[in-house]
Amino acid sequence: YRSGDRVRWLADGRLEYLGRTDEQVKIRGYRIELGEIEAGLLRDPKVAQAKVIAREDRPGHPQLVAYIVPARASSAPLDTSALRQALAQIMPDYMLPTAFVVIDAVPLTPHGKLDRKALPPPALTVSSQRAPRTPREERLVALFAEVLGLERVGVDDNFFELGGHSLLATRLVSRIRTALQEDLPIRALFETPTVAGLALCLKDEPEVRKQAEISPLRTSGTQPPLFCLPPAGSLPWCYMALVEHIQADCPIYGLHAPNDGVVDIETEASHYIEAIRSIQTNGPYRLLGWSVGGVMAHAVATRLQDAGEQVELLAMIDAYPPDQGHMEALSDACYVDTERRSLLSVMENYRRDAEVSLNDGDTVDAMLDTWIRHGAIMPDDREVLIWMTQQFMRAIAVSACFKPSPYLGNVWFFRADHSDDPDASLPIERWAPHVLGTIHVHQVPAHHYRMLDASFCPQIGRVITSAMDLCTGAAAPEPNSPLLSVTKDTTG
Repeated sequence: YRSGDRVRWLADGRLEYLGRTDEQVKIRGYRIELGEIEAGLLRDPKVAQAKVIAREDRPGHPQLVAYIVPARASSAPLDTSALRQALAQIMPDYMLPTAFVVIDAVPLTPHGKLDRKALPPPALTVSSQRAPRTPREERLVALFAEVLGLERVGVDDNFFELGGHSLLATRLVSRIRTALQEDLPIRALFETPTVAGLALCLKDEPEVRKQAEISPLRTSGTQPPLFCLPPAGSLPWCYMALVEHIQADCPIYGLHAPNDGVVDIETEASHYIEAIRSIQTNGPYRLLGWSVGGVMAHAVATRLQDAGEQVELLAMIDAYPPDQGHMEALSDACYVDTERRSLLSVMENYRRDAEVSLNDGDTVDAMLDTWIRHGAIMPDDREVLIWMTQQFMRAIAVSACFKPSPYLGNVWFFRADHSDDPDASLPIERWAPHVLGTIHVHQVPAHHYRMLDASFCPQIGRVITSAMDLCTGAAAPEPNSPLLSVTKDTTG
Protein backbone atom coordinates (compact mmCIF):
# COMPACT_ATOMS: atom_id res chain seq x y z
CA TYR A 1 0.00 0.00 0.00
CA ARG A 2 1.07 3.62 -0.38
CA SER A 3 2.07 5.05 2.98
CA GLY A 4 3.59 8.23 1.59
CA ASP A 5 6.98 7.39 3.10
CA ARG A 6 10.05 7.59 0.83
CA VAL A 7 12.69 4.92 1.59
CA ARG A 8 15.57 3.03 0.00
CA TRP A 9 16.95 -0.47 0.43
CA LEU A 10 20.36 -0.76 2.07
CA ALA A 11 22.87 -3.45 1.24
CA ASP A 12 22.08 -5.38 4.43
CA GLY A 13 18.37 -5.51 3.59
CA ARG A 14 17.26 -2.74 5.93
CA LEU A 15 15.14 0.22 4.85
CA GLU A 16 16.45 3.75 5.29
CA TYR A 17 13.75 6.40 5.78
CA LEU A 18 14.36 9.41 3.52
CA GLY A 19 11.25 11.48 4.08
CA ARG A 20 7.78 11.92 2.64
CA THR A 21 6.51 12.10 -0.94
CA ASP A 22 3.84 14.57 0.20
CA GLU A 23 3.85 17.53 2.60
CA GLN A 24 3.01 15.46 5.64
CA VAL A 25 5.38 15.74 8.61
CA LYS A 26 5.44 14.24 12.07
CA ILE A 27 5.88 16.56 15.05
CA ARG A 28 5.78 15.15 18.61
CA GLY A 29 4.05 12.03 17.28
CA TYR A 30 1.35 13.87 15.31
CA ARG A 31 1.12 13.45 11.55
CA ILE A 32 0.42 16.91 10.15
CA GLU A 33 -0.54 18.05 6.65
CA LEU A 34 1.29 21.34 6.14
CA GLY A 35 -1.13 22.33 3.38
CA GLU A 36 -4.00 22.43 5.88
CA ILE A 37 -2.15 24.98 8.02
CA GLU A 38 -1.25 27.06 4.97
CA ALA A 39 -4.89 27.07 3.84
CA GLY A 40 -5.93 28.26 7.29
CA LEU A 41 -3.44 31.14 7.16
CA LEU A 42 -4.59 32.18 3.69
CA ARG A 43 -8.11 32.75 5.00
CA ASP A 44 -6.83 36.07 6.35
CA PRO A 45 -7.08 38.73 3.60
CA LYS A 46 -3.90 40.36 4.91
CA VAL A 47 -1.92 37.25 3.93
CA ALA A 48 -0.83 36.95 0.28
CA GLN A 49 1.28 33.79 0.57
CA ALA A 50 1.95 31.29 3.34
CA LYS A 51 4.43 28.46 3.63
CA VAL A 52 4.76 26.16 6.64
CA ILE A 53 7.73 23.87 7.16
CA ALA A 54 9.13 21.69 9.93
CA ARG A 55 12.51 22.87 11.22
CA GLU A 56 14.90 21.39 13.75
CA ASP A 57 17.31 24.23 14.49
CA ARG A 58 17.96 22.70 17.90
CA PRO A 59 18.61 18.93 17.81
CA GLY A 60 15.71 17.02 19.30
CA HIS A 61 13.34 20.01 19.11
CA PRO A 62 11.45 19.94 15.80
CA GLN A 63 8.94 22.73 15.35
CA LEU A 64 6.52 24.14 12.82
CA VAL A 65 7.42 27.53 11.38
CA ALA A 66 5.08 29.64 9.26
CA TYR A 67 6.49 32.04 6.68
CA ILE A 68 4.08 34.82 5.74
CA VAL A 69 4.12 37.23 2.78
CA PRO A 70 1.76 40.14 3.61
CA ALA A 71 -0.77 41.34 1.07
CA ARG A 72 0.40 44.53 -0.61
CA ALA A 73 -3.02 46.17 -0.21
CA SER A 74 -2.62 46.06 3.56
CA SER A 75 -1.11 49.26 4.91
CA ALA A 76 -0.85 48.17 8.56
CA PRO A 77 1.97 45.85 9.69
CA LEU A 78 0.95 42.21 9.90
CA ASP A 79 0.09 41.23 13.48
CA THR A 80 1.42 37.68 13.83
CA SER A 81 -0.06 37.32 17.32
CA ALA A 82 -3.55 38.00 15.95
CA LEU A 83 -2.82 35.62 13.07
CA ARG A 84 -1.92 32.87 15.54
CA GLN A 85 -5.05 33.51 17.59
CA ALA A 86 -7.23 33.29 14.46
CA LEU A 87 -5.54 30.05 13.44
CA ALA A 88 -6.09 28.62 16.92
CA GLN A 89 -9.84 28.94 16.36
CA ILE A 90 -9.76 26.41 13.51
CA MET A 91 -6.69 24.26 14.27
CA PRO A 92 -5.77 22.02 17.21
CA ASP A 93 -2.81 23.22 19.29
CA TYR A 94 -0.37 20.68 17.84
CA MET A 95 -0.93 22.17 14.34
CA LEU A 96 -0.15 25.73 15.46
CA PRO A 97 3.26 26.95 14.25
CA THR A 98 5.70 27.73 17.02
CA ALA A 99 6.97 30.77 15.15
CA PHE A 100 5.65 33.14 12.48
CA VAL A 101 8.19 34.83 10.21
CA VAL A 102 7.17 37.71 7.92
CA ILE A 103 9.12 37.70 4.63
CA ASP A 104 8.99 39.86 1.49
CA ALA A 105 8.69 36.93 -0.91
CA VAL A 106 8.78 33.14 -0.90
CA PRO A 107 12.26 32.05 -2.07
CA LEU A 108 12.26 29.65 -5.02
CA THR A 109 14.88 27.41 -6.60
CA PRO A 110 15.76 27.79 -10.32
CA HIS A 111 13.21 25.01 -10.93
CA GLY A 112 10.43 27.01 -9.28
CA LYS A 113 10.24 24.95 -6.10
CA LEU A 114 10.37 26.22 -2.53
CA ASP A 115 13.98 26.94 -1.54
CA ARG A 116 13.89 25.77 2.06
CA LYS A 117 17.55 26.61 2.66
CA ALA A 118 16.87 30.27 1.87
CA LEU A 119 14.14 30.58 4.51
CA PRO A 120 15.50 32.41 7.56
CA PRO A 121 15.47 30.64 10.93
CA PRO A 122 12.86 31.95 13.36
CA ALA A 123 13.93 34.23 16.14
CA LEU A 124 12.01 33.19 19.24
CA THR A 125 12.33 36.50 21.03
CA VAL A 126 10.66 37.33 24.29
CA SER A 127 8.07 40.08 24.31
CA SER A 128 8.49 41.06 27.94
CA GLN A 129 11.23 43.36 29.17
CA ARG A 130 10.11 43.13 32.80
CA ALA A 131 12.72 41.58 35.03
CA PRO A 132 11.84 39.12 37.82
CA ARG A 133 10.79 40.95 40.97
CA THR A 134 11.01 38.15 43.54
CA PRO A 135 13.24 35.12 44.17
CA ARG A 136 10.33 32.87 43.15
CA GLU A 137 10.01 34.66 39.78
CA GLU A 138 13.78 34.36 39.27
CA ARG A 139 13.61 30.58 39.77
CA LEU A 140 10.58 30.27 37.47
CA VAL A 141 12.26 32.34 34.72
CA ALA A 142 15.26 30.00 34.84
CA LEU A 143 13.04 26.90 34.70
CA PHE A 144 11.00 28.28 31.76
CA ALA A 145 14.20 29.00 29.82
CA GLU A 146 15.69 25.60 30.67
CA VAL A 147 12.66 23.59 29.54
CA LEU A 148 12.09 25.69 26.40
CA GLY A 149 15.78 25.72 25.47
CA LEU A 150 15.94 29.53 25.37
CA GLU A 151 18.57 31.89 26.70
CA ARG A 152 16.10 34.24 28.34
CA VAL A 153 12.39 34.39 29.14
CA GLY A 154 10.41 37.41 30.36
CA VAL A 155 8.01 37.22 33.27
CA ASP A 156 5.04 38.05 31.01
CA ASP A 157 5.92 35.72 28.10
CA ASN A 158 3.45 32.97 27.23
CA PHE A 159 4.92 29.48 27.63
CA PHE A 160 2.99 28.06 24.67
CA GLU A 161 3.75 30.98 22.33
CA LEU A 162 7.45 30.36 22.99
CA GLY A 163 7.21 26.78 21.74
CA GLY A 164 5.74 24.92 24.71
CA HIS A 165 3.43 21.97 24.19
CA SER A 166 1.60 19.45 26.39
CA LEU A 167 4.58 17.19 27.18
CA LEU A 168 6.89 20.16 27.80
CA ALA A 169 4.19 21.58 30.07
CA THR A 170 4.19 18.36 32.10
CA ARG A 171 7.99 18.47 32.21
CA LEU A 172 8.00 22.09 33.41
CA VAL A 173 5.50 21.40 36.20
CA SER A 174 7.62 18.43 37.29
CA ARG A 175 10.74 20.63 37.39
CA ILE A 176 8.88 23.30 39.39
CA ARG A 177 7.73 20.72 41.93
CA THR A 178 11.30 19.44 42.32
CA ALA A 179 13.12 22.78 42.34
CA LEU A 180 10.67 24.82 44.41
CA GLN A 181 9.20 21.99 46.50
CA GLU A 182 5.74 23.34 45.64
CA ASP A 183 2.80 21.19 44.57
CA LEU A 184 1.65 23.06 41.46
CA PRO A 185 -1.18 21.43 39.42
CA ILE A 186 -0.58 21.29 35.68
CA ARG A 187 -3.94 23.03 35.22
CA ALA A 188 -2.36 26.23 36.57
CA LEU A 189 0.14 26.38 33.68
CA PHE A 190 -2.58 26.07 31.04
CA GLU A 191 -4.65 28.81 32.68
CA THR A 192 -1.77 31.20 33.49
CA PRO A 193 1.13 30.25 31.19
CA THR A 194 3.47 33.05 32.32
CA VAL A 195 6.05 33.36 35.06
CA ALA A 196 4.10 36.21 36.65
CA GLY A 197 0.87 34.21 36.62
CA LEU A 198 2.41 31.06 38.07
CA ALA A 199 4.14 33.04 40.79
CA LEU A 200 0.73 34.32 41.91
CA CYS A 201 -0.67 30.77 41.80
CA LEU A 202 2.12 29.56 44.05
CA LYS A 203 1.54 32.52 46.38
CA ASP A 204 -2.12 31.47 46.66
CA GLU A 205 -1.18 27.79 46.90
CA PRO A 206 -4.04 26.61 49.17
CA GLU A 207 -6.64 27.94 46.72
CA VAL A 208 -4.76 26.42 43.78
CA ARG A 209 -4.76 23.01 45.47
CA LYS A 210 -8.44 23.33 46.29
CA GLN A 211 -9.30 23.77 42.61
CA ALA A 212 -6.72 21.28 41.29
CA GLU A 213 -9.34 18.66 40.49
CA ILE A 214 -11.14 20.88 37.92
CA SER A 215 -9.87 22.37 34.66
CA PRO A 216 -12.16 24.90 32.96
CA LEU A 217 -12.05 24.17 29.22
CA ARG A 218 -14.76 26.74 28.47
CA THR A 219 -16.55 28.79 31.15
CA SER A 220 -19.03 30.79 29.06
CA GLY A 221 -22.59 29.66 28.35
CA THR A 222 -26.02 29.51 29.96
CA GLN A 223 -26.76 25.80 29.56
CA PRO A 224 -25.87 23.12 32.13
CA PRO A 225 -22.12 22.42 31.85
CA LEU A 226 -20.59 19.30 30.35
CA PHE A 227 -18.19 17.50 32.71
CA CYS A 228 -15.44 15.43 31.04
CA LEU A 229 -13.83 12.56 32.97
CA PRO A 230 -10.21 11.70 32.08
CA PRO A 231 -8.95 8.45 30.54
CA ALA A 232 -6.42 6.34 32.42
CA GLY A 233 -2.99 7.90 32.85
CA SER A 234 -4.01 11.14 31.15
CA LEU A 235 -5.26 14.63 31.86
CA PRO A 236 -8.55 16.28 30.87
CA TRP A 237 -6.73 18.48 28.35
CA CYS A 238 -7.23 15.63 25.87
CA TYR A 239 -10.75 17.07 25.36
CA MET A 240 -9.49 20.49 24.22
CA ALA A 241 -9.80 19.72 20.49
CA LEU A 242 -13.44 18.72 21.05
CA VAL A 243 -14.52 21.95 22.75
CA GLU A 244 -14.90 24.06 19.60
CA HIS A 245 -17.22 21.44 18.04
CA ILE A 246 -19.74 21.47 20.89
CA GLN A 247 -22.36 24.20 20.94
CA ALA A 248 -20.93 27.45 22.24
CA ASP A 249 -23.64 28.01 24.88
CA CYS A 250 -22.45 25.04 26.96
CA PRO A 251 -19.65 25.48 29.53
CA ILE A 252 -17.20 22.57 29.60
CA TYR A 253 -15.06 21.41 32.51
CA GLY A 254 -12.40 18.70 32.70
CA LEU A 255 -12.01 16.64 35.87
CA HIS A 256 -8.71 15.35 37.23
CA ALA A 257 -8.28 11.87 38.65
CA PRO A 258 -7.48 11.73 42.38
CA ASN A 259 -3.79 11.71 43.29
CA ASP A 260 -4.05 10.04 46.69
CA GLY A 261 -3.94 6.38 45.71
CA VAL A 262 -7.70 5.78 45.48
CA VAL A 263 -8.29 2.11 44.58
CA ASP A 264 -12.05 1.67 44.77
CA ILE A 265 -14.85 2.85 42.52
CA GLU A 266 -16.99 4.36 45.28
CA THR A 267 -14.27 6.67 46.55
CA GLU A 268 -13.28 7.80 43.06
CA ALA A 269 -16.89 8.43 42.04
CA SER A 270 -17.35 10.50 45.22
CA HIS A 271 -14.23 12.48 44.31
CA TYR A 272 -15.70 13.38 40.92
CA ILE A 273 -19.16 14.16 42.31
CA GLU A 274 -17.68 16.54 44.89
CA ALA A 275 -15.75 18.33 42.13
CA ILE A 276 -18.85 18.52 39.91
CA ARG A 277 -21.02 19.94 42.69
CA SER A 278 -18.45 22.64 43.40
CA ILE A 279 -19.39 23.99 39.95
CA GLN A 280 -23.04 22.86 39.64
CA THR A 281 -24.93 22.20 42.87
CA ASN A 282 -27.96 20.43 41.35
CA GLY A 283 -28.91 18.70 38.11
CA PRO A 284 -29.61 18.25 35.35
CA TYR A 285 -26.07 16.96 34.81
CA ARG A 286 -24.17 16.21 31.61
CA LEU A 287 -21.28 13.72 31.61
CA LEU A 288 -18.71 12.61 29.03
CA GLY A 289 -15.91 10.09 29.41
CA TRP A 290 -13.30 8.48 27.16
CA SER A 291 -12.03 4.93 27.83
CA VAL A 292 -11.81 4.40 31.60
CA GLY A 293 -13.26 7.89 31.90
CA GLY A 294 -16.42 6.59 30.23
CA VAL A 295 -16.71 3.78 32.77
CA MET A 296 -16.32 6.34 35.56
CA ALA A 297 -18.92 8.62 33.90
CA HIS A 298 -21.42 5.74 34.07
CA ALA A 299 -20.57 5.16 37.75
CA VAL A 300 -20.95 8.87 38.56
CA ALA A 301 -24.25 9.05 36.64
CA THR A 302 -25.83 6.15 38.53
CA ARG A 303 -24.71 7.51 41.89
CA LEU A 304 -26.13 10.94 41.08
CA GLN A 305 -29.41 9.27 40.14
CA ASP A 306 -29.38 7.29 43.38
CA ALA A 307 -29.09 10.65 45.18
CA GLY A 308 -32.23 11.88 43.41
CA GLU A 309 -30.45 14.02 40.82
CA GLN A 310 -31.30 14.20 37.11
CA VAL A 311 -28.65 13.18 34.56
CA GLU A 312 -29.81 14.35 31.14
CA LEU A 313 -26.75 13.38 29.09
CA LEU A 314 -24.33 10.45 29.38
CA ALA A 315 -21.84 10.05 26.52
CA MET A 316 -19.05 7.47 26.42
CA ILE A 317 -16.13 7.34 23.99
CA ASP A 318 -15.00 3.76 23.36
CA ALA A 319 -15.51 2.72 26.99
CA TYR A 320 -16.42 -0.78 28.15
CA PRO A 321 -17.32 -2.29 31.52
CA PRO A 322 -14.83 -4.97 32.60
CA ASP A 323 -15.37 -8.53 31.49
CA GLN A 324 -14.94 -10.58 34.64
CA GLY A 325 -13.01 -13.39 32.98
CA HIS A 326 -10.69 -10.95 31.24
CA MET A 327 -9.97 -8.98 34.39
CA GLU A 328 -9.29 -12.10 36.43
CA ALA A 329 -6.77 -13.23 33.81
CA LEU A 330 -5.15 -9.78 33.92
CA SER A 331 -4.89 -9.78 37.70
CA ASP A 332 -2.99 -13.08 37.59
CA ALA A 333 -0.53 -11.78 35.00
CA CYS A 334 3.02 -10.83 35.87
CA TYR A 335 3.18 -7.38 37.46
CA VAL A 336 6.12 -6.41 35.26
CA ASP A 337 4.18 -7.27 32.11
CA THR A 338 1.13 -5.29 33.29
CA GLU A 339 3.33 -2.31 34.12
CA ARG A 340 5.07 -2.58 30.75
CA ARG A 341 1.78 -2.59 28.83
CA SER A 342 0.57 0.35 30.89
CA LEU A 343 3.63 2.40 29.95
CA LEU A 344 3.16 1.54 26.26
CA SER A 345 -0.46 2.71 26.53
CA VAL A 346 0.63 5.99 28.13
CA MET A 347 3.16 6.57 25.35
CA GLU A 348 0.53 5.82 22.72
CA ASN A 349 -1.96 8.14 24.41
CA TYR A 350 0.58 10.97 24.28
CA ARG A 351 1.39 10.27 20.59
CA ARG A 352 5.07 9.96 21.44
CA ASP A 353 7.43 8.49 18.91
CA ALA A 354 8.87 5.39 20.52
CA GLU A 355 9.57 3.28 17.45
CA VAL A 356 12.56 1.63 19.10
CA SER A 357 13.13 -2.11 19.42
CA LEU A 358 12.42 -3.38 22.92
CA ASN A 359 13.01 -6.77 24.48
CA ASP A 360 9.95 -8.71 25.62
CA GLY A 361 11.23 -8.99 29.17
CA ASP A 362 12.23 -5.33 29.59
CA THR A 363 11.11 -3.64 32.77
CA VAL A 364 9.70 -0.10 32.73
CA ASP A 365 13.10 1.27 33.77
CA ALA A 366 14.82 -0.62 30.94
CA MET A 367 12.24 0.65 28.42
CA LEU A 368 12.72 4.24 29.55
CA ASP A 369 16.51 3.85 29.39
CA THR A 370 16.23 2.60 25.81
CA TRP A 371 13.94 5.43 24.72
CA ILE A 372 16.18 8.05 26.35
CA ARG A 373 19.27 6.52 24.72
CA HIS A 374 17.61 6.70 21.27
CA GLY A 375 16.24 10.22 21.82
CA ALA A 376 12.57 9.18 21.78
CA ILE A 377 12.06 10.94 25.13
CA MET A 378 14.10 13.32 27.26
CA PRO A 379 15.67 12.30 30.60
CA ASP A 380 13.35 14.73 32.41
CA ASP A 381 10.36 12.79 31.03
CA ARG A 382 11.21 9.69 33.09
CA GLU A 383 9.59 10.85 36.34
CA VAL A 384 6.47 12.10 34.54
CA LEU A 385 6.01 8.91 32.52
CA ILE A 386 6.48 6.71 35.60
CA TRP A 387 3.83 8.74 37.44
CA MET A 388 1.44 8.48 34.48
CA THR A 389 2.04 4.73 34.26
CA GLN A 390 1.20 4.37 37.94
CA GLN A 391 -1.95 6.43 37.38
CA PHE A 392 -2.85 4.22 34.42
CA MET A 393 -2.48 1.05 36.46
CA ARG A 394 -4.44 2.57 39.33
CA ALA A 395 -7.32 3.50 37.00
CA ILE A 396 -7.37 0.01 35.47
CA ALA A 397 -7.40 -1.56 38.95
CA VAL A 398 -10.31 0.66 40.03
CA SER A 399 -12.35 -0.07 36.89
CA ALA A 400 -11.67 -3.82 37.24
CA CYS A 401 -13.75 -3.80 40.42
CA PHE A 402 -16.60 -1.92 38.77
CA LYS A 403 -20.00 -3.56 39.12
CA PRO A 404 -22.34 -1.27 37.18
CA SER A 405 -25.73 -0.26 38.52
CA PRO A 406 -28.54 0.33 36.01
CA TYR A 407 -28.47 3.78 34.41
CA LEU A 408 -31.95 5.20 33.82
CA GLY A 409 -31.74 6.98 30.48
CA ASN A 410 -30.25 6.99 27.01
CA VAL A 411 -26.53 6.70 26.29
CA TRP A 412 -24.56 8.13 23.38
CA PHE A 413 -21.73 5.74 22.65
CA PHE A 414 -18.81 6.39 20.25
CA ARG A 415 -17.14 3.18 19.13
CA ALA A 416 -13.66 3.00 17.57
CA ASP A 417 -14.27 1.39 14.20
CA HIS A 418 -10.61 0.32 13.94
CA SER A 419 -10.35 -1.09 17.44
CA ASP A 420 -7.64 -3.68 18.14
CA ASP A 421 -9.76 -5.14 20.95
CA PRO A 422 -11.70 -8.17 19.65
CA ASP A 423 -14.11 -7.80 22.58
CA ALA A 424 -15.03 -4.31 21.38
CA SER A 425 -16.82 -5.54 18.24
CA LEU A 426 -20.15 -5.74 20.13
CA PRO A 427 -20.20 -2.88 22.64
CA ILE A 428 -23.95 -3.33 23.17
CA GLU A 429 -23.26 -6.77 24.64
CA ARG A 430 -21.25 -5.12 27.40
CA TRP A 431 -23.53 -2.21 28.25
CA ALA A 432 -27.06 -3.50 27.50
CA PRO A 433 -27.66 -4.99 30.97
CA HIS A 434 -26.60 -1.71 32.61
CA VAL A 435 -28.59 0.84 30.56
CA LEU A 436 -32.36 1.16 30.89
CA GLY A 437 -32.81 3.20 27.73
CA THR A 438 -31.59 3.49 24.16
CA ILE A 439 -27.87 3.12 23.43
CA HIS A 440 -27.10 5.28 20.40
CA VAL A 441 -23.92 3.78 18.92
CA HIS A 442 -21.92 6.00 16.56
CA GLN A 443 -19.01 4.33 14.82
CA VAL A 444 -15.93 6.51 14.38
CA PRO A 445 -13.25 5.50 11.82
CA ALA A 446 -10.42 5.69 14.36
CA HIS A 447 -8.29 3.57 16.67
CA HIS A 448 -9.01 3.77 20.38
CA TYR A 449 -6.13 6.14 21.17
CA ARG A 450 -7.00 8.41 18.23
CA MET A 451 -10.67 9.00 19.05
CA LEU A 452 -10.07 12.61 20.11
CA ASP A 453 -7.71 13.50 17.27
CA ALA A 454 -8.69 16.73 15.54
CA SER A 455 -10.01 14.91 12.45
CA PHE A 456 -12.63 12.97 14.46
CA CYS A 457 -13.71 15.66 16.93
CA PRO A 458 -16.15 17.37 14.49
CA GLN A 459 -18.17 14.13 14.16
CA ILE A 460 -18.26 13.51 17.90
CA GLY A 461 -19.04 17.16 18.63
CA ARG A 462 -21.96 17.19 16.19
CA VAL A 463 -23.54 14.16 17.85
CA ILE A 464 -23.07 15.54 21.37
CA THR A 465 -24.57 18.87 20.29
CA SER A 466 -27.59 17.07 18.80
CA ALA A 467 -28.00 15.11 22.03
CA MET A 468 -27.94 18.38 23.99
CA ASP A 469 -30.62 19.79 21.67
CA LEU A 470 -32.79 16.79 22.56
CA CYS A 471 -32.24 17.53 26.25
CA THR A 472 -33.34 21.16 25.89
CA GLY A 473 -36.24 20.37 23.57
CA ALA A 474 -34.59 22.07 20.58
CA ALA A 475 -34.95 18.81 18.62
CA ALA A 476 -37.80 16.33 18.68
CA PRO A 477 -36.98 12.78 19.84
CA GLU A 478 -37.45 9.94 17.41
CA PRO A 479 -40.69 7.98 18.00
CA ASN A 480 -40.45 4.36 19.14
CA SER A 481 -36.68 4.48 19.67
CA PRO A 482 -35.10 1.00 19.63
CA LEU A 483 -32.90 -0.28 22.42
CA LEU A 484 -29.92 0.03 20.07
CA SER A 485 -29.36 2.65 17.39
CA VAL A 486 -26.23 2.28 15.27
CA THR A 487 -24.91 5.13 13.12
CA LYS A 488 -21.82 4.76 10.95
CA ASP A 489 -20.54 8.20 10.02
CA THR A 490 -17.22 8.30 8.17
CA THR A 491 -17.37 11.93 7.13
CA GLY A 492 -15.33 13.04 10.16
